[in-house]
Amino acid sequence: MKTNTQNSIVTLMDELPYIEVDDQAANHYITEELIYDALNSKDFSKLNKAVVVPSEDGNNDILFENDYWTNEVLGKVRAKTVRGADFSKLSTQLKFESKIIGASFLYTTGKKAKTSSIMRKISQLIQCGKILDKANVLSYFHLDQAPIRDRFLAELKQGKKNGTVDNLLKVFTSVCKISQTKYGKLGFTLRTNMIVYSPGRTDSNQTYCMPFRMLTTLWGSFMEYFKSLELQPNELAILSKAIVESGKEWRELGLKRQTQERFEKFQQRNYRNELKNIHDNGSNIAKGMVIHRSQNEIEKLKNKVFTFAEKKTKNWNTYAEYRIDREVFFSHHQVYLSMAAHTIQSMTGMRISEIRELTHDALIIDGSDVGVRSILHKFSADEEGDEEHWAAAPFVKDIFEHALEINSAVTGLNKEELKVVPLFFNLKNYLN
Repeated sequence: MKTNTQNSIVTLMDELPYIEVDDQAANHYITEELIYDALNSKDFSKLNKAVVVPSEDGNNDILFENDYWTNEVLGKVRAKTVRGADFSKLSTQLKFESKIIGASFLYTTGKKAKTSSIMRKISQLIQCGKILDKANVLSYFHLDQAPIRDRFLAELKQGKKNGTVDNLLKVFTSVCKISQTKYGKLGFTLRTNMIVYSPGRTDSNQTYCMPFRMLTTLWGSFMEYFKSLELQPNELAILSKAIVESGKEWRELGLKRQTQERFEKFQQRNYRNELKNIHDNGSNIAKGMVIHRSQNEIEKLKNKVFTFAEKKTKNWNTYAEYRIDREVFFSHHQVYLSMAAHTIQSMTGMRISEIRELTHDALIIDGSDVGVRSILHKFSADEEGDEEHWAAAPFVKDIFEHALEINSAVTGLNKEELKVVPLFFNLKNYLN
């Protein structure tokens, strides 16, 4: 069961936390008030100098008056996929409208897509603008008139696949959202949602069902797995902390990398008693993450000679009596998250791609009803994604609560900090 809800607003400024915005600087960036004042007063001097895309170094900002916008200036880290929008081939009026609409996509309407995706959407809008230019139509908002709309649709569909037409028309869904802004009240908006004229898509994937008796058996196996699971948050917290602090130590010493020898020395010096306690008295899973060596084994390892680069060399001087098997530690966490993901999927009917994007606060509790909040990016969803609520089996609540405990233990983040963090992530990459 699914119901669409209104998207929350996430601006480009949220995506760039390194930008300090004070009262004086705020006027240099696009705001709803700035666009409204420009349209209302017909004075665009301030708007033209407003920053549309801030550059990483602050020296190559993209301004509203520029005819080429790109996310490349954000830098390699934030602009993994580089895209641009070229307004130069549009007529004066359509160029101006395209920029206002593009700025709205980036800053004032609901946005959950990456900046690169928004740039693609602006480029698709420009494609539509060129078709209107060819038909001597002066404004996007003239598409509310049936004769102009029919001519536009006929030209748009010519020689294009249904999926391409659907993507282009989907842009106008976001254009309609401008009606919710302050300047939308001035008439700068489109009333017709063009997506209703889409020929539809033919690349939708299939949803397969199974007999309910088989489904309940599957649910039972998942529930049995989690009820018998012996993962203890306090044990995982100790192991994770030892891994993280050993990494901090070698970085503070200015060393280029951490070797297994340094890692063992750190464990022997700082965590020997804790690891011994987990190995001797901990849960079965945690015991498997801690390796114990006898004194005889340690002496044999110390005296062992091996050949490296044609030279005979002795092994390390220090071998930990109790050491963490990091690969087993990371593997157990990955298996745990994988089981949690498949359990939620089987108890909601969600796609696995949507499961991967769930955050720790995606659980919905409404009285005795349980649900999951997700973002849909496929099919009828526009570039921003549509927020959806999925009905879930009550056991999903236990999965979320348990995952919150486990992930809090292994990351060191408290439950409040974890809320906006993805529920499923690679722990090894995170700790490294």
